[in-house]
Amino acid sequence: MYCRTKNSFLFYYPKENRTGYYANELPFYFEDINTILIPQTVAHSEKNDPNKDIKFPRISTPFSSISENTRTTNVMCNVSFATKLTTFETRLNLSGQFSTLTRSFYLYGEMDSTLEACYYNPVYELSSSSKLISKEMTSRKATFPYECNFKFKYTDGIALSSPYNGTYKLSLKNWFNNLYDSSLEVKNRVTAYYPDFVYSDIHRYMIKLDKAIEITNLNDFNFKEENSYGKYVVTLKAMDETSYLLETTLIVNAEKVEPHKIGDVKSIFNKIEKMNVAELELKEK
Repeated sequence: MYCRTKNSFLFYYPKENRTGYYANELPFYFEDINTILIPQTVAHSEKNDPNKDIKFPRISTPFSSISENTRTTNVMCNVSFATKLTTFETRLNLSGQFSTLTRSFYLYGEMDSTLEACYYNPVYELSSSSKLISKEMTSRKATFPYECNFKFKYTDGIALSSPYNGTYKLSLKNWFNNLYDSSLEVKNRVTAYYPDFVYSDIHRYMIKLDKAIEITNLNDFNFKEENSYGKYVVTLKAMDETSYLLETTLIVNAEKVEPHKIGDVKSIFNKIEKMNVAELELKEK
């Protein structure tokens, strides 16, 4: 549905659930589509007049770019060696398609049945031991790119293992809810791969430990992959004796990946999957 303003058009997507979309807000599968607008205010008598010059505008629907489709997850992660409890305080910033597709999920648990399940893996569901303490929407905007921000507080009781030979392990399982398909087929691929949309997705964890610790496998968390699909960068650095900053950046800038380069997509997916089962090895100084 649309209406005409002085210099442009406004599109409205019919409301299907409690949340709905704002004016000119469309999910990616309706973005940048060439379409013909059918006037709804023409008198019935004129519609059947063969000599009547009725205008049917041809336009493209609105679309969003990589600079607008962003998700940033900033986490303060406090690790207690005394209680083995890990506490997370998270700020989630959604923009563009990330807001359009997932804010209703965080607000009311609503999901678009046409999307992959990976869109609805909340950052606070790490394991069966995870407990969500609080969830709050802190701000949102009704104009493009429809920014929507949340903050969460949650805990996990099994992320930190008991020491073995003086070394603890901190599990990163499910810390990174990037969009990826673990079942992507590469062998004998004959069709191109189309990402849902171009975007950037950042996860940033400030890990605070309650005693001086050295991460002995720190070098395993500093790498970069860049190819025809996009870029995936992981960095881990010590801020002081008890603080470490772990950051991952996924940038998808390809609108299409040819079949002979499908291995590029799979390579980045594999690295994301590996990060979600990785462990930090912690040794007391």
